[in-house]
Amino acid sequence: MLKKYPLLSLALLCISGCSSPQPQDTLGSIDVVQEKKKQVEVSAKPKPAAKSEEEIKNAYYNYINNAPSNDKSRRVAINRLAELELSRLNQQAQKNSGPTSTADTEQQNTEALKKSMALLQTSLREYPDAKDNDRTLYQLARTQDQLGEMDASLETLAQLCKKYPNSAYYAESQFRIAENAFIQGDYITAEAAYTEITFNRNGDAYLERALFKRGWTRYKQAIYSEAADDYLAAIDRHQFAAVETLSAAEKDQYDEYLRALGLTLSSLPSVQEIQTYLADKANESNAYPMYEAISAVYLEQERYSDAAAVLDEFITAHANSAQVPFAHLKKIEVWAEGKFKNRFIESLDTTYAKYNAKSAYWNSHKNPAEQDKLFNALRPHVLRAANYAQEEYQQNHSAASFSQANLWYKRYLEQYTAYAQQDKVYTLYAELLTDANQNQEAMRYFELAAYDGNIVLNKEAAYATVVLSNKLYEQDKSNRQWLDKHIRYTLLSAQLYQRDTRYHTAALHAAELALNNQRYDDAITLTNSLSNNASDKLQQQANMIKGLAYLQKKSLADAETIFSDLLKQTQEPALQKQVQDNLALSIYQQAESDVSNNRVDAALQNFSRIAKRAPTSDIAPKALYEAIALAMKHEQWTPAIGYIQQFQTQYPKHELNKDATRQLSIAYLNAGDGAKAAQTFEQIAAQEQNQDVKMATLWKAAELYESKHNNDAAIRSYSTYAENYTRPYPQYMEALYKLTQLNKEIKDNAKVDFWQGKIMLADSQAAKAIKTERTNFIAANTQLEMAKKTHTAFSQKQLVEPLADNLKAKKKLMQEAIAAYGQASTYNNPGITTEATYAIGNIYQQFSSALLKSERPRNLKGEELEQYNILIEDQAFPFEEKAIEFYEINMAHIQEGVSSAWINQSYQELGKLFPVRYNRKGKADIYQDENP
Repeated sequence: MLKKYPLLSLALLCISGCSSPQPQDTLGSIDVVQEKKKQVEVSAKPKPAAKSEEEIKNAYYNYINNAPSNDKSRRVAINRLAELELSRLNQQAQKNSGPTSTADTEQQNTEALKKSMALLQTSLREYPDAKDNDRTLYQLARTQDQLGEMDASLETLAQLCKKYPNSAYYAESQFRIAENAFIQGDYITAEAAYTEITFNRNGDAYLERALFKRGWTRYKQAIYSEAADDYLAAIDRHQFAAVETLSAAEKDQYDEYLRALGLTLSSLPSVQEIQTYLADKANESNAYPMYEAISAVYLEQERYSDAAAVLDEFITAHANSAQVPFAHLKKIEVWAEGKFKNRFIESLDTTYAKYNAKSAYWNSHKNPAEQDKLFNALRPHVLRAANYAQEEYQQNHSAASFSQANLWYKRYLEQYTAYAQQDKVYTLYAELLTDANQNQEAMRYFELAAYDGNIVLNKEAAYATVVLSNKLYEQDKSNRQWLDKHIRYTLLSAQLYQRDTRYHTAALHAAELALNNQRYDDAITLTNSLSNNASDKLQQQANMIKGLAYLQKKSLADAETIFSDLLKQTQEPALQKQVQDNLALSIYQQAESDVSNNRVDAALQNFSRIAKRAPTSDIAPKALYEAIALAMKHEQWTPAIGYIQQFQTQYPKHELNKDATRQLSIAYLNAGDGAKAAQTFEQIAAQEQNQDVKMATLWKAAELYESKHNNDAAIRSYSTYAENYTRPYPQYMEALYKLTQLNKEIKDNAKVDFWQGKIMLADSQAAKAIKTERTNFIAANTQLEMAKKTHTAFSQKQLVEPLADNLKAKKKLMQEAIAAYGQASTYNNPGITTEATYAIGNIYQQFSSALLKSERPRNLKGEELEQYNILIEDQAFPFEEKAIEFYEINMAHIQEGVSSAWINQSYQELGKLFPVRYNRKGKADIYQDENP
C-alpha cells in the first residue's frame, strides 16, 4: 500500500528538455505528452504525435542506458524518470483510494517505489555535486519512508540537513528528525532538531509547532522554566484572537497550549516559584488564562490547596484585572469539587459580597456581559451553600446552621428569583422553614412552588400546602384563611391526582372540616373528588359526610338517597346504626316539612316508612307514633289502625305502646260497626302474653274486617296471622285461603299467586294426621286454580311460524297443565277430581285440533302440502284418542254414584268425537285451505 510521507511536499520536479544531440532520440523529443499547454500551431510543419506515459518511460530508460556518464542531460533524465514513477504511483493511489486494495496493487506500488528509489540513488551517486541535490535527497527520503525504510529515510534527511543548511527542505527535514526522536524518547536529539528550526530562515512554517514540541522535550527533561518559555513563545507566535471569538479548532489548540503551560508550571517546586516565573511574563491580557491553566492541572491532581493558592497569587498580583472576579469564582469551584465545605462557604461569601449583581463593584466596572456571566455562574454555588447549611441544620438543629441556610436562601431569592422554580428553591427553603417551625413563612414558599393560580406546578409542594394549612388551622382556628386554603388546595390536588392515596385521606379530612364549619357545599365537592379506587371504608366515610352535608342543607331527598345507598354498603354494626339514625332523620324532617305545608298524606307516608327503612333507629318509634297521632287527628281511622298495629308489632316494649293501644280503641270505635269488638280484640292481642289468646283475638279482628268488607284490613290481619302462626294447621290453611280469595276480590294477582304458593307449601310439609277434609279441599281447590292458569296459557299459545319453537312451548305448557290437574285429582274430592279429569281430556282435544289447524309452511305446494296434511292428521289422531280416554274415565264415575256438570260435559264431548263407536268421520273438513 502507498505510504503517505507526513509533512513532505508532494510537488514533482519540473525539468526542462535538453537541446543537445542524444542517442536515438534527443531528450527534448522524448517527453511529448498530450497537454494543451502553450501549443503553437505551425502551418508549415506537422505537429508531433502525442506519446503515452509508458512510451515516454521506455524512451527515458533507453536514453539513460545509452547516454555517456558525463552527459549532464542523463542526470536530468534519471530524475525525470524517478518523477514519472512517483507520478504513476500517485495516480494509482488516487484511483485505488477505496477501503481495500488488492495484493497485485500493493506489489505494483512497491515495485514503483523501489524503481524510483534506485533512480534517485543513481542520480546522487553519479552526480554528487549537482546543485539541486537537496531536492533529490528530499525525494529519496520520502520514497524510503513510503517503503518503510525509516532509518534510511532519517539518514537521508540528516545528510540533506548537513550538506544543505540553506535548503528550502531544511526546516521540514529537521522537524521530521525531531518528531522521530521524540517518539523514540530521545528528547535531547529532538530538542536539538526543534532548535535548528527556530534558527533557520526558511523555518517559519514549522516554527510555532517546533517551539511547542521543543517545550514538550524540555518538560520531559524536567527543564520546566525553559519549557514554559517555549509554550509562551508558541502562543505569541500563533497570535490567537479573543477566546470567545475562536473557532472550535482554534479553541482546541489554544486549550492545548495552555494545558501544556499549566502542566509545566505546576511542576515547579512551589506556588511562589510559579509567581516568580510569571511576574515578568504575564500581563493584563494573558495572565488569567495562565493561572487558570495551572490551577486546573492542580485540580486534576486533587491538589486543591495548590489550585486555590495559584488563583490567590493571580488575585494579588493582578488586583486590577477584570478577570479577578472569575478567579474568585474558579476558587469557589475548587473548594466545591474538593468538598471543603467551610472553605467553599468562606470563599463564596467573600465573592458574593464583592460581586453580586447589586454590589458597588459593577458601578466602576461596567461590563454587562461579564456581569451576567459571573451572575449566572454564582447561582449554583449560592444554592449549594444553602443546601450545605440545610443539611447541617437537619443533623444538628443548631441556630447557626439555620441562620446560614436562611441567609443563603434569601440571597438566592434576592438575586435569582427567575430561576427559583426550576431550581426547586421555593420547596427547599419551605422545608427549612418548616423544620424550624416557621410554618406561616414556609407556607408562603410552598405556595410559590406548588401553584400558578389554580394550576398545580409541583405535586409534592402542593401536598405540603395541604398538610401545612391544616396544621396552621389547628393551631389557630380563629384565622379562617388557613381553613380556606386547606379546602382549596386539597380540592385542587385531589381532583388532579386521583390515584394518589394520600389525597384520599386528605380529601376526607378536609370534607370533615368543611362540614364541621358549616361549609356544606365544600364538603360535598370534596367528597365527590374522592377517587373511585379509594378503599371501601374511605368511600363509606365520604358518603356519610356527604349525607350529613345534604341533611344540614335541608336537601333531604338527596340525604335520604345517600344514606339509603350507604346502608346497603356497610357491614359494620356501629356504622350501620349511625347510618340508620341519619336516614331516619332525613325522612323525619321531610315529614315535618309536609306537616308544615299541610300535606297530610305525604306526611303520613314519610312518618310511617321510617319504621320500615330504618327500623332500629332511635327516632323510628317516635316517627311511627307521629303517624298514628296525625292519622287520628285527621280521622283517617284505617291508616291509624294500621300504624298502631305496626307499632305494636315492631315496638311492643316501647313506652308509647300502651298509649298507642288506647288510640287504637278510638280508631275502631270511629271506624263503624264492630269497631268496639275489634278494639277489644286488638287490645287483648296487644296486652296479653298468652299466645292462644293473641291468636284468637287477631283472628276475630280479621273476621270483623272481612264482615265489613274492609278487604285491606282483613288482608292485613290475615297476613299478620299467617306470617306469625302456622299452627294449628287447619286455621293456618284457612287464613291462607282467605288471603287468596280476598286478593282475588281486589284483583291483586301477584298476591294471589304468592298466597297460593304458601298453601301448596304448607300442604306439602304437613303430616297427614293433622290434615282435615277442609284443608284437603283448600289444597285441592288451590291446585286446581293453579292448573287453570297453566291451562289458559296453553290454550292461548298458537301453532304458527316458527312452528318448531311454538310447538315445543305448547307441548311444555300442555304437560305442566296435565301434571297440575293430575295433582289436584289426588285429593279425592269428587267435584274437583271430575273437573280435573275433564280438563285433561279437553287439553288433549285442544292439542289435536291445534295440530290440524297449525300454520302450514309457506314453501309447500301441491302434492308436498297434501303429504304434509296427511302427516299432521296422523300426528293429531293419538291426542284425540287420549281426549276420548279421559272423557270416558270421567263417565266411569257415574257407576260410583258421582254426579257433576263435568261428567255431563264429558258426555257431550264424546258425542262429538265418537258418534258411532269405531266409525268416526274423517277430519278433512277441518283442514285449512291449501295455498293456491
